[in-house]
Amino acid sequence: MRAGLARRVDQVQARSLAIDPDQYLAVAERHSAGGPRIGLSGLLGRLKRARKGLVIGNFARALGERRSGPA
Repeated sequence: MRAGLARRVDQVQARSLAIDPDQYLAVAERHSAGGPRIGLSGLLGRLKRARKGLVIGNFARALGERRSGPA
């Protein structure tokens, strides 16, 4: 990304994958970075700590509908 074009991320969509969990784990293990498993709650917690005010949900909001402040 060129200088001056950075975008601030203020919302992350989280949805169920609706796939076989065993099949997902087999693919994830082959492509992982090899670190410890942190689970979905660990991932969401890390995202919230990394970006103050981040909104995590499973629906889209228009820019004017987004909440200000910590999520």
